[in-house]
Amino acid sequence: MDEDCLDLVDAEVGAAIDAGLFIVNGEGIAELSTFEATVQQYMWAHGIPNAGLAFVGSDDRLVLTRSYDNVCGGETNSAGMLAHEPEISTPRSRFRLGSISKTITGTAIVAATESPGSTLSLGDPLMDWVTMEPAADFDGDGVVDTAPADLASIEVEHLLRHRAGWNCRTPEDPDYVDNPSKDDLNVQAAYARVGADISLPIRVEDIIGYGSGLPMAYAPGTTKNYCGFSYMLLGEVLSAWSGMSAPDAVEDLVFSKLGDHSFVQGRTLRAEGHPDELRYHYHSDADATSVMAEGDLAPYPYGGAFNLENRLAGGGWVANAPDLVRYGRAFLKGDLVSDPMRVIDRNLGWGEDFRRTGATGHTGSLEGTHAIFMCYSPTDSDTVIAGACWAVLFNKSPPRDDPDGTEPRDILADTLAALPVGLSGLGTDEDYW
Repeated sequence: MDEDCLDLVDAEVGAAIDAGLFIVNGEGIAELSTFEATVQQYMWAHGIPNAGLAFVGSDDRLVLTRSYDNVCGGETNSAGMLAHEPEISTPRSRFRLGSISKTITGTAIVAATESPGSTLSLGDPLMDWVTMEPAADFDGDGVVDTAPADLASIEVEHLLRHRAGWNCRTPEDPDYVDNPSKDDLNVQAAYARVGADISLPIRVEDIIGYGSGLPMAYAPGTTKNYCGFSYMLLGEVLSAWSGMSAPDAVEDLVFSKLGDHSFVQGRTLRAEGHPDELRYHYHSDADATSVMAEGDLAPYPYGGAFNLENRLAGGGWVANAPDLVRYGRAFLKGDLVSDPMRVIDRNLGWGEDFRRTGATGHTGSLEGTHAIFMCYSPTDSDTVIAGACWAVLFNKSPPRDDPDGTEPRDILADTLAALPVGLSGLGTDEDYW
C-alpha cells in the first residue's frame, strides 16, 4: 500500500481528506454533515474505494448528492499493495444495486397487475406463467424427478414475500437447499452427475429445471425464508405476461415513468460494463473459478461468484444514486403503483426489516457491491424525514463480519432520526429532476 496511506491507516477520515487521500465531490449542506461524516468514516475504516450518495426530500428537491473517492481503498495483492489504480467518481457514477433490484421487480409486478385489462394477479399460481418441471433424475433413483406437489400451490405473491416454501437461508436445517439462482457451478455439477452436459454460462432455464425438483420445507404462503430463486422466477413471470424480456417489461412498467434515467441491466464481465460504472472490489484480488467460461478463473465481482445477467430480477440492476432516490420518491407518491403503502405493508419486494414502522427499502450485497436504499412513509411521525428517500452505493463487498451490510444502514438511519430540523426546502430543484 502507498506509504501515505500506511501513515494514516489508523487515522480518522478527516486526516485523509486534509492529505488529499479522500476526495469529496458535489455540494454539501450543514444539516447533513453528520450523516456524511458517518459515510466517509465507514469508507475509510473498511477500505471502500468509491461511493455515491443521494438524498431527496418530501418536496422532491434533491437535498444532497455526493460522491466520495478513497485513494487508499480497494483490495490488496499478495505484496500488500493496492491491486488497482484509484478511480475518480462523480455524483452521477453508476453502481450495481444488488438486492435493491427486488424492490424494482416488486414494483413492476404490482404495476403489471394494475395495468388496464391485465391478466396477471398476485393470487395467480406461479405455474400459470412459468413451466416448473424437473429437467433430470437429480436424486439418482432412475427416473426423472417429479415436482413437489406443493409447487402447484405457490402464488405470485408468495414469491414476492419470500414465502414460496424453499429453505434457502438456514443451512443448519435438514431441509435446507442451496439457492439455485446463486450457485451456477453447483447447478452445473448436478446436471453432470446425471450425465447431462450444460455449458457455462448456464441459462435461467437450466436453473429452473434444477430448482423445480428441489424439496420444499414449508407449505407455500406460511413461512418467510429469503430466497433469490423466487425473484428469478418473478422475472420469468414478467416476461411471460408481457411477451417481452424482463428488462423491457420493467422499462415499460417502471422506468419509463421517470423520464431520462440511468437504470440499466448489469453485466457480469468488466469489459461489458456501462459508461460511468466504476470498478467493483472484493476483499482480496484472488481469482475464483469462473461461472462464465469453462476452465477459466475470474475476479469475484466479474464472474468468479455470479452471473449477473441471470439474476436481474433479484439483484442485477445498475444505476446512480440520484436516480435511485428519484425512483423511490415516484413510488411513494403513487406514480408507479396505486397504493404504495399496501406494497410496503405486505412486503411485496419492499420493507425489509428497517426497525421502524413506515420505513422501507432494501439493502444489496454482492461480491464487490454494498448498497443501501431507504424511504420513509409520507405519514411518518418524524416530520424531519417523512416522505424522504436516501441511498448510499459502495463498490466494495460488505465486511466479512457483516455480510448483509446492515450495520451502516442502521447507524445512518439513526443519524437521520436525530436530525433537529426538517429537510423540506433544502437543496435544489435543479433541471436534473
